[in-house]
Amino acid sequence: MLGSLYFLLLACLIPFLPLSLWFFDLIAHFQSYYFVLSLLLFSVAALLWCKKTRRKNRILQQFLGVSLLALLLSGASLAPYMPRPQKAVDNADAPILRLMQVNVFKFNRKHDVLLHFIHKYKPDLITIAEATPEWRDALKELTAAKDGWPYMIDQAKPGSNGMLVLSRYEFTQQESLYPATDTHPAILFRITVNGRDILIASLHPLSPVSKMRFKHRDSYMDGVAASLQQAQDGPVIVAGDMNMTMYTPSYKSFLRKTGLRNARNGRGLYPTWPVYVPLPTRFKTENLMIPHLLRIPIDHVFYKGDIRLLEFTALPAIGSDHLATLTRFSVP
Repeated sequence: MLGSLYFLLLACLIPFLPLSLWFFDLIAHFQSYYFVLSLLLFSVAALLWCKKTRRKNRILQQFLGVSLLALLLSGASLAPYMPRPQKAVDNADAPILRLMQVNVFKFNRKHDVLLHFIHKYKPDLITIAEATPEWRDALKELTAAKDGWPYMIDQAKPGSNGMLVLSRYEFTQQESLYPATDTHPAILFRITVNGRDILIASLHPLSPVSKMRFKHRDSYMDGVAASLQQAQDGPVIVAGDMNMTMYTPSYKSFLRKTGLRNARNGRGLYPTWPVYVPLPTRFKTENLMIPHLLRIPIDHVFYKGDIRLLEFTALPAIGSDHLATLTRFSVP
Protein backbone atom coordinates (compact mmCIF):
# COMPACT_ATOMS: atom_id res chain seq x y z
CA MET A 1 0.00 0.00 0.00
CA LEU A 2 2.77 2.42 0.89
CA GLY A 3 4.53 1.54 -2.38
CA SER A 4 1.47 2.64 -4.36
CA LEU A 5 1.30 5.82 -2.32
CA TYR A 6 4.92 6.67 -3.08
CA PHE A 7 4.23 6.04 -6.78
CA LEU A 8 1.38 8.56 -6.50
CA LEU A 9 3.79 11.02 -4.93
CA LEU A 10 6.25 10.52 -7.80
CA ALA A 11 3.48 11.16 -10.35
CA CYS A 12 2.58 14.41 -8.56
CA LEU A 13 6.26 15.43 -8.49
CA ILE A 14 6.93 14.99 -12.23
CA PRO A 15 5.69 18.48 -13.30
CA PHE A 16 8.42 20.01 -11.12
CA LEU A 17 11.29 17.88 -12.43
CA PRO A 18 13.75 19.38 -14.95
CA LEU A 19 14.05 16.23 -17.09
CA SER A 20 11.65 14.93 -19.71
CA LEU A 21 11.30 11.14 -19.91
CA TRP A 22 8.77 9.14 -21.89
CA PHE A 23 7.25 7.14 -19.03
CA PHE A 24 7.16 10.19 -16.77
CA ASP A 25 5.43 12.11 -19.56
CA LEU A 26 2.70 9.48 -19.84
CA ILE A 27 1.79 9.53 -16.17
CA ALA A 28 2.16 13.30 -15.67
CA HIS A 29 -1.03 14.19 -17.58
CA PHE A 30 -3.49 13.11 -14.90
CA GLN A 31 -2.87 15.65 -12.12
CA SER A 32 -6.60 16.23 -11.63
CA TYR A 33 -6.99 12.49 -10.97
CA TYR A 34 -4.08 12.58 -8.53
CA PHE A 35 -5.50 15.59 -6.69
CA VAL A 36 -8.83 13.85 -6.08
CA LEU A 37 -7.14 10.60 -5.06
CA SER A 38 -4.69 12.39 -2.74
CA LEU A 39 -7.49 14.35 -1.13
CA LEU A 40 -9.43 11.15 -0.49
CA LEU A 41 -6.41 9.31 0.95
CA PHE A 42 -5.40 12.24 3.12
CA SER A 43 -8.94 12.60 4.48
CA VAL A 44 -9.09 8.91 5.40
CA ALA A 45 -5.61 9.03 6.98
CA ALA A 46 -6.47 12.18 8.95
CA LEU A 47 -9.67 10.61 10.23
CA LEU A 48 -7.84 7.48 11.40
CA TRP A 49 -5.11 9.61 12.97
CA CYS A 50 -7.61 11.59 14.98
CA LYS A 51 -9.27 8.40 16.24
CA LYS A 52 -5.97 6.90 17.42
CA THR A 53 -5.81 8.23 20.94
CA ARG A 54 -3.01 6.00 22.25
CA ARG A 55 -0.02 5.08 20.12
CA LYS A 56 0.47 6.79 16.77
CA ASN A 57 1.16 4.11 14.16
CA ARG A 58 4.35 4.82 12.15
CA ILE A 59 2.81 3.51 8.92
CA LEU A 60 -0.24 5.71 9.40
CA GLN A 61 2.09 8.63 10.06
CA GLN A 62 3.86 8.03 6.74
CA PHE A 63 0.53 7.59 5.00
CA LEU A 64 -0.68 10.93 6.34
CA GLY A 65 2.52 12.80 5.44
CA VAL A 66 2.95 11.36 1.94
CA SER A 67 -0.69 11.83 0.97
CA LEU A 68 -0.55 15.45 2.20
CA LEU A 69 2.58 16.11 0.13
CA ALA A 70 0.96 14.52 -2.96
CA LEU A 71 -2.13 16.67 -2.38
CA LEU A 72 -0.05 19.85 -2.18
CA LEU A 73 2.00 19.00 -5.29
CA SER A 74 -0.98 18.09 -7.46
CA GLY A 75 -2.84 21.15 -6.16
CA ALA A 76 0.11 23.35 -7.11
CA SER A 77 -0.02 21.96 -10.67
CA LEU A 78 -3.73 22.74 -10.99
CA ALA A 79 -3.76 26.09 -9.19
CA PRO A 80 -2.60 28.38 -12.06
CA TYR A 81 -5.59 27.30 -14.16
CA MET A 82 -8.34 27.62 -11.56
CA PRO A 83 -10.88 30.34 -12.43
CA ARG A 84 -10.24 33.71 -10.85
CA PRO A 85 -11.56 37.25 -11.45
CA GLN A 86 -10.13 38.85 -14.57
CA LYS A 87 -9.11 42.47 -14.93
CA ALA A 88 -11.16 44.68 -17.19
CA VAL A 89 -9.61 45.09 -20.63
CA ASP A 90 -8.56 48.58 -21.68
CA ASN A 91 -9.83 49.97 -24.97
CA ALA A 92 -13.00 47.90 -25.04
CA ASP A 93 -13.79 49.22 -28.53
CA ALA A 94 -10.73 47.56 -30.08
CA PRO A 95 -11.31 44.93 -32.80
CA ILE A 96 -11.92 41.37 -31.60
CA LEU A 97 -10.05 38.40 -33.08
CA ARG A 98 -11.92 35.11 -32.62
CA LEU A 99 -10.01 31.86 -32.99
CA MET A 100 -11.60 28.40 -33.15
CA GLN A 101 -9.19 25.48 -32.72
CA VAL A 102 -10.40 21.96 -33.37
CA ASN A 103 -9.21 18.42 -34.02
CA VAL A 104 -12.07 17.09 -36.13
CA PHE A 105 -11.01 13.38 -35.89
CA LYS A 106 -10.28 11.65 -39.18
CA PHE A 107 -13.19 9.19 -38.87
CA ASN A 108 -15.77 11.84 -37.91
CA ARG A 109 -18.38 12.37 -40.63
CA LYS A 110 -20.52 14.92 -38.79
CA HIS A 111 -19.45 17.83 -40.98
CA ASP A 112 -22.75 19.63 -40.47
CA VAL A 113 -22.20 19.87 -36.70
CA LEU A 114 -18.90 21.75 -37.08
CA LEU A 115 -20.43 23.95 -39.79
CA HIS A 116 -23.26 24.77 -37.39
CA PHE A 117 -20.85 25.89 -34.66
CA ILE A 118 -18.75 27.89 -37.12
CA HIS A 119 -21.82 29.83 -38.23
CA LYS A 120 -22.99 30.17 -34.61
CA TYR A 121 -19.75 31.49 -33.09
CA LYS A 122 -18.41 33.21 -36.24
CA PRO A 123 -14.67 32.83 -35.56
CA ASP A 124 -12.30 34.91 -37.67
CA LEU A 125 -9.76 32.07 -37.77
CA ILE A 126 -10.31 28.31 -37.74
CA THR A 127 -7.36 25.94 -37.27
CA ILE A 128 -8.19 22.30 -37.99
CA ALA A 129 -6.18 19.17 -37.20
CA GLU A 130 -6.79 15.70 -38.69
CA ALA A 131 -8.25 17.43 -41.73
CA THR A 132 -8.85 14.82 -44.43
CA PRO A 133 -9.70 15.68 -48.06
CA GLU A 134 -13.32 14.84 -47.19
CA TRP A 135 -13.26 17.48 -44.44
CA ARG A 136 -11.68 20.01 -46.81
CA ASP A 137 -14.43 19.44 -49.38
CA ALA A 138 -17.13 19.75 -46.70
CA LEU A 139 -15.73 23.06 -45.47
CA LYS A 140 -15.04 24.58 -48.89
CA GLU A 141 -18.50 26.11 -48.90
CA LEU A 142 -17.23 28.48 -46.19
CA THR A 143 -14.70 30.01 -48.58
CA ALA A 144 -17.39 30.93 -51.08
CA ALA A 145 -20.09 32.02 -48.62
CA LYS A 146 -21.06 35.67 -48.36
CA ASP A 147 -19.36 37.12 -45.28
CA GLY A 148 -17.45 33.84 -45.11
CA TRP A 149 -13.85 32.68 -44.81
CA PRO A 150 -12.31 33.28 -48.24
CA TYR A 151 -8.72 32.43 -47.30
CA MET A 152 -7.58 28.83 -46.82
CA ILE A 153 -4.28 27.06 -46.17
CA ASP A 154 -4.81 23.55 -47.47
CA GLN A 155 -2.68 20.79 -45.98
CA ALA A 156 -5.48 18.22 -45.95
CA LYS A 157 -4.26 14.62 -46.12
CA PRO A 158 -5.70 11.16 -45.53
CA GLY A 159 -5.11 9.92 -41.99
CA SER A 160 -4.40 11.95 -38.89
CA ASN A 161 -1.72 14.39 -40.08
CA GLY A 162 -3.75 16.70 -42.35
CA MET A 163 -4.35 20.34 -41.42
CA LEU A 164 -6.45 23.26 -42.62
CA VAL A 165 -6.62 26.94 -41.75
CA LEU A 166 -9.59 29.12 -42.73
CA SER A 167 -9.53 32.87 -42.25
CA ARG A 168 -11.52 36.03 -42.78
CA TYR A 169 -8.18 37.86 -42.96
CA GLU A 170 -5.83 37.63 -45.90
CA PHE A 171 -2.57 35.81 -45.23
CA THR A 172 0.35 38.19 -45.62
CA GLN A 173 2.78 35.30 -45.24
CA GLN A 174 2.46 31.53 -44.87
CA GLU A 175 4.85 28.64 -44.41
CA SER A 176 4.57 24.92 -43.66
CA LEU A 177 7.37 23.50 -41.54
CA TYR A 178 8.21 19.86 -40.82
CA PRO A 179 10.21 20.16 -37.58
CA ALA A 180 10.39 16.45 -36.69
CA THR A 181 9.02 14.19 -39.44
CA ASP A 182 7.99 14.58 -43.07
CA THR A 183 4.38 13.76 -42.18
CA HIS A 184 3.27 16.25 -39.51
CA PRO A 185 3.44 19.91 -40.57
CA ALA A 186 3.39 23.04 -38.47
CA ILE A 187 1.65 25.88 -40.30
CA LEU A 188 2.94 29.39 -39.63
CA PHE A 189 1.19 32.39 -41.14
CA ARG A 190 0.67 36.10 -40.63
CA ILE A 191 -2.39 38.29 -40.76
CA THR A 192 -2.93 41.99 -40.15
CA VAL A 193 -5.59 43.08 -37.66
CA ASN A 194 -6.11 46.74 -36.78
CA GLY A 195 -2.72 47.52 -38.31
CA ARG A 196 -0.94 44.90 -36.21
CA ASP A 197 1.05 42.10 -37.81
CA ILE A 198 0.18 38.89 -35.93
CA LEU A 199 2.14 35.66 -36.30
CA ILE A 200 0.01 32.53 -35.83
CA ALA A 201 1.11 28.90 -35.65
CA SER A 202 -1.22 25.93 -36.05
CA LEU A 203 0.31 22.77 -34.54
CA HIS A 204 -0.39 19.05 -34.35
CA PRO A 205 2.62 16.97 -33.26
CA LEU A 206 2.64 13.20 -32.89
CA SER A 207 0.99 11.68 -29.82
CA PRO A 208 3.65 10.34 -27.41
CA VAL A 209 2.36 6.78 -27.13
CA SER A 210 5.84 5.30 -27.71
CA LYS A 211 9.38 6.42 -26.98
CA MET A 212 9.99 7.27 -30.64
CA ARG A 213 6.79 9.27 -30.99
CA PHE A 214 7.59 11.01 -27.70
CA LYS A 215 10.97 12.10 -29.11
CA HIS A 216 9.33 13.24 -32.34
CA ARG A 217 6.73 15.28 -30.45
CA ASP A 218 9.40 17.05 -28.42
CA SER A 219 11.56 17.60 -31.53
CA TYR A 220 8.50 19.07 -33.25
CA MET A 221 7.85 21.48 -30.39
CA ASP A 222 11.55 22.40 -30.17
CA GLY A 223 11.60 23.15 -33.90
CA VAL A 224 8.53 25.37 -33.63
CA ALA A 225 10.07 27.15 -30.62
CA ALA A 226 13.23 27.85 -32.64
CA SER A 227 11.16 29.30 -35.50
CA LEU A 228 9.18 31.52 -33.13
CA GLN A 229 12.39 32.74 -31.48
CA GLN A 230 13.66 33.89 -34.88
CA ALA A 231 10.47 35.80 -35.64
CA GLN A 232 10.39 39.56 -35.26
CA ASP A 233 8.79 41.14 -32.22
CA GLY A 234 5.03 41.36 -32.26
CA PRO A 235 1.93 39.44 -31.20
CA VAL A 236 2.12 35.66 -31.49
CA ILE A 237 -0.67 33.09 -31.19
CA VAL A 238 -0.06 29.33 -31.16
CA ALA A 239 -2.99 26.92 -31.35
CA GLY A 240 -3.59 23.22 -31.82
CA ASP A 241 -3.85 19.70 -30.51
CA MET A 242 -0.38 19.52 -28.96
CA ASN A 243 -0.67 16.07 -27.40
CA MET A 244 0.67 17.31 -24.07
CA THR A 245 -0.86 18.73 -20.93
CA MET A 246 0.32 21.64 -18.82
CA TYR A 247 1.89 19.24 -16.34
CA THR A 248 4.75 17.84 -18.44
CA PRO A 249 8.34 19.12 -18.41
CA SER A 250 8.16 19.26 -22.25
CA TYR A 251 5.26 21.71 -22.08
CA LYS A 252 7.04 23.91 -19.58
CA SER A 253 10.20 23.87 -21.69
CA PHE A 254 8.26 25.06 -24.76
CA LEU A 255 6.69 27.99 -22.90
CA ARG A 256 10.01 28.89 -21.30
CA LYS A 257 11.74 29.03 -24.71
CA THR A 258 8.98 31.02 -26.41
CA GLY A 259 7.73 33.30 -23.63
CA LEU A 260 4.16 32.30 -24.44
CA ARG A 261 1.26 32.16 -21.97
CA ASN A 262 -1.56 29.64 -21.85
CA ALA A 263 -5.03 31.06 -22.50
CA ARG A 264 -6.30 28.73 -19.75
CA ASN A 265 -4.45 30.63 -17.03
CA GLY A 266 -6.97 31.77 -14.45
CA ARG A 267 -9.92 30.66 -16.59
CA GLY A 268 -10.36 26.95 -15.99
CA LEU A 269 -8.90 23.56 -16.87
CA TYR A 270 -11.25 22.93 -19.83
CA PRO A 271 -10.14 19.32 -20.44
CA THR A 272 -10.73 18.47 -24.09
CA TRP A 273 -9.85 14.78 -24.66
CA PRO A 274 -11.15 12.12 -24.90
CA VAL A 275 -14.76 13.08 -25.43
CA TYR A 276 -15.91 9.48 -25.64
CA VAL A 277 -14.93 5.82 -25.66
CA PRO A 278 -16.31 3.79 -28.59
CA LEU A 279 -18.32 0.74 -27.54
CA PRO A 280 -18.19 -2.56 -29.44
CA THR A 281 -20.54 -2.48 -32.43
CA ARG A 282 -22.60 -5.39 -31.09
CA PHE A 283 -24.07 -3.01 -28.49
CA LYS A 284 -25.60 -0.96 -31.36
CA THR A 285 -25.28 2.24 -29.41
CA GLU A 286 -23.70 5.65 -29.65
CA ASN A 287 -20.46 6.58 -27.92
CA LEU A 288 -20.25 6.32 -24.15
CA MET A 289 -19.61 9.76 -22.66
CA ILE A 290 -16.80 10.07 -20.13
CA PRO A 291 -17.42 12.38 -17.16
CA HIS A 292 -15.76 15.79 -17.42
CA LEU A 293 -13.15 14.89 -14.78
CA LEU A 294 -11.77 12.00 -16.83
CA ARG A 295 -10.69 14.21 -19.73
CA ILE A 296 -7.29 15.85 -19.97
CA PRO A 297 -6.37 19.24 -21.52
CA ILE A 298 -4.21 18.63 -24.59
CA ASP A 299 -5.71 21.23 -26.97
CA HIS A 300 -4.14 24.61 -26.30
CA VAL A 301 -3.98 28.25 -27.30
CA PHE A 302 -0.84 30.19 -26.33
CA TYR A 303 -0.19 33.87 -26.91
CA LYS A 304 2.13 36.79 -26.20
CA GLY A 305 2.60 40.39 -27.28
CA ASP A 306 0.36 43.42 -27.38
CA ILE A 307 -2.98 41.63 -27.60
CA ARG A 308 -5.44 41.09 -24.76
CA LEU A 309 -7.10 37.80 -23.94
CA LEU A 310 -10.86 38.19 -23.43
CA GLU A 311 -12.13 34.62 -23.33
CA PHE A 312 -11.08 30.99 -23.55
CA THR A 313 -13.62 28.20 -23.48
CA ALA A 314 -14.31 24.68 -24.74
CA LEU A 315 -17.23 24.17 -27.11
CA PRO A 316 -19.85 21.40 -27.20
CA ALA A 317 -18.98 18.07 -28.83
CA ILE A 318 -18.88 17.95 -32.63
CA GLY A 319 -18.57 14.18 -33.09
CA SER A 320 -14.80 14.22 -32.64
CA ASP A 321 -12.80 12.66 -29.82
CA HIS A 322 -11.68 16.24 -28.98
CA LEU A 323 -13.66 19.27 -27.89
CA ALA A 324 -13.05 22.38 -29.94
CA THR A 325 -11.95 25.58 -28.19
CA LEU A 326 -12.88 29.21 -28.83
CA THR A 327 -10.57 32.06 -27.87
CA ARG A 328 -11.26 35.79 -28.16
CA PHE A 329 -8.55 38.46 -28.25
CA SER A 330 -8.76 42.23 -28.22
CA VAL A 331 -6.32 43.77 -30.73
CA PRO A 332 -5.74 47.41 -29.66
